[in-house]
Amino acid sequence: MDKSKDNDRNVKKASPRLKIILALSFLVAILFAFLIVYIINPEFKVSADNAMKKMPLISSIAGIGDSAQDIEAQKNDLAEYYLSLDEGRVIDKLMLLKKQDKRLYKEIVQLMKDDDFEFTQEVLSEISLKEMKKNALKREIESMKKEKAGDISEKARYYAKVGLLQTVRDIEDDIRMLEIDSTYAASLLQDMKPKYAARVIYYIDVDIKDAVETNLKGDAAQKIKRELLSFEKYIEEMDSMTMLYADKDYNQASLELQDKEKFKAEDVAYIIANMEVVQAGKILACFQDETYANDVIEEINKIKLLNDQIDTGSLYTTVNIMDSYIGRVSELRESYKKMESTALADIIRNILGRDEIYKEYPVGEGVLRITQEELLVDILRGLPPKSISKILKELGAQKASELTRKMGLPEEGGY
Repeated sequence: MDKSKDNDRNVKKASPRLKIILALSFLVAILFAFLIVYIINPEFKVSADNAMKKMPLISSIAGIGDSAQDIEAQKNDLAEYYLSLDEGRVIDKLMLLKKQDKRLYKEIVQLMKDDDFEFTQEVLSEISLKEMKKNALKREIESMKKEKAGDISEKARYYAKVGLLQTVRDIEDDIRMLEIDSTYAASLLQDMKPKYAARVIYYIDVDIKDAVETNLKGDAAQKIKRELLSFEKYIEEMDSMTMLYADKDYNQASLELQDKEKFKAEDVAYIIANMEVVQAGKILACFQDETYANDVIEEINKIKLLNDQIDTGSLYTTVNIMDSYIGRVSELRESYKKMESTALADIIRNILGRDEIYKEYPVGEGVLRITQEELLVDILRGLPPKSISKILKELGAQKASELTRKMGLPEEGGY
C-alpha cells in the first residue's frame, strides 16, 4: 500500500515537468520548420520579412531591415533631390546635414559631385564662405567680449584709485549723459571689491541705485549685497555714537574720540559729520594731533559731499574759531579759579537763563553765535569739583538745578 501511494505521488510530481518538456519540444519543432521554409522558399522569405518589418522588436532581433543596397539607393535619391533644388536651399540643407552627420554629408556630396560636379563645387564654395563669415563673426564677438571685459576691469581699477566720491559722481554723470547704462554700471561694480562696490551703491542717486542693483548677477551680486547690509548697520552704529557725543562735554568727547585703538579716522568722521557745527568744532579743536584732526575733517567733508551737503568749508572755519574760543575759555577759567564762590555765584545768576550773545562769527553763508551762557558753562566745566560744589550751595536750589542740568552734571551727589 505504501509503495503504491509513493508511486502516485511521483507521477503527480513528474506530470508538470513532462508537460513543459513536451510544450518546448513542440515550439522548437515549429521554429525549425519555419526556418527550413524561410530558407528554401524565396516567396515565403519576402512575405516573412515584410511582416517582421512591421514589428520593430522582432525585426531588430532577427536583423531584418533595409539592406545595404536599399540604403545606397536612398543616398542616391537624396543626392538627386539636392541637385534638383535651387542653390540657396541646397546650401541650407547641406549645412544642416553637415552639422547633424558629417559622414553622411561627405557621402552625399560625393554622390552629387559624381552627378553634377560644377554645381556641387559652387555649392561647396558658398558653404565655405558662409562658414568663414560665421567663424569671423564668432571671433569678432569673442574679441568684443574680451575688449569689453578688459575695459570694465580697467575702469574698475581707475575708480578704486580716484576714491569713493569721484566714483559715485562719475557713474552718476555717465548714466545721466547716456554714456553707459545700468547694466554696464552693474558690471563695473561686480569687477570692484565688494566692500567698495557696496559703498558706491549706498551713496549713488536712489533712482540709479535701483536700476543698477537689479542688474547685479551671480556670486558677486550676493557679496555686494552682504557688504551693503553690513555698511548700513555700521552707519546706524555711527549715528548712535553721534547722539552720545553730541551731548557730552567737548573736552571729554575729544579725549575719547582721539583714542586710535578705539576709533579709526573714518569712524570719528562719521560720528562728527552729523553733529551740530559748534560741538563738532569744539571737539576737533581739542585734538592734540593737528594732522590727525585735519585727516578727520577731510573725511567729514567727503561724507558731506557724498550726502549732497554743499557747504563743506565751514568746518575748517569753525575749528579755527573754536580753537581761539577754547583759548579764551582757558584764560577766563584761570581768573574764575581765583575768585570767591560768592562772587562767582553772583556772576552766574546774572548770566544764567539769558540769551545774550558773547560773539558772532561769519561761517560760510551763515553766522556762528556763542552766547554768554555757553561761555560760562564751558568755563565752569573746567573748574575743580570742590569749587563747583561751593558755587552750587551759594546759588540756591533753583539756580543750582538749572546750572547742573546745563553742565550735564548729576542732579544730586555729582560733586
